[in-house]
Amino acid sequence: MIKHFEPYIEFRPYGAKVSLRTPEGREVFIEIGAGSSFGLEHRTTRLCIRGIEEVFMERRIRTVLDLGCGSGILSISAAAMGAEKIVAIDIDRVAVEEARRNVELNNMSSRIQVICGSIYDIEERFELVVANIATDDLLFMSERIKGSVEPGGVLLVSGISDLNKKKAVSRFNDMGFRLSRSFEEEGWVAIWFDYL
Repeated sequence: MIKHFEPYIEFRPYGAKVSLRTPEGREVFIEIGAGSSFGLEHRTTRLCIRGIEEVFMERRIRTVLDLGCGSGILSISAAAMGAEKIVAIDIDRVAVEEARRNVELNNMSSRIQVICGSIYDIEERFELVVANIATDDLLFMSERIKGSVEPGGVLLVSGISDLNKKKAVSRFNDMGFRLSRSFEEEGWVAIWFDYL
C-alpha cells in the first residue's frame, strides 16, 4: 500500500500547479489558469483533492460527476487519477468557460465534458460524485444528488463547515449513504460517503 501523499497547490502569477499521487505511485501535476471561479484557494478544494486521491487509491473509478465544477480543478484531478469519463457541470457560464480552458490546458478534453446546467439536467449515474458547494445548496439538492450516484458508488462532498458536519452526515445517512471518512482543515470538512 502506498503511503498517503498530501496533495499540494502551488500558486503562480498565471494560475496554479497542483500535485497529485496516482494509484500507481507516480506524482502528476495539473495546471489551473488564473481566473475568477471559486475554489482554488479555498480549504474545501484542497480537502476534495485529498478525498479524490484517497478514493482512487482504494477503488477503480471510471465515471465521475463534478457538481458545481468552478475552475474544473476537481474534474481534472479525477482524470489525472485515472477516471475515463467525467461530466463537469456548473450553473455559472463564466465558470464553465474557465473550466473548459483548464480542461484544454491539461489535454483532458477527451475525458471531461463541461456543461452549463444543474444537477436536474443529469440523468445518468456515476461511480463518484463530487460536490464542493455550500451546505444549504447541497442539502436542498440531496435527493437529486442521490439519484446521480451508482449503487456501490462514492459521494464526496465539501463546502461544509465544522458546524454543519453533523447536519450533512445525518441527512445523507438517512438517504442510504454510509460515512466512510472525513477530512478536516481549519474549520472545514470534506466527507466521503459510500452509497449502499
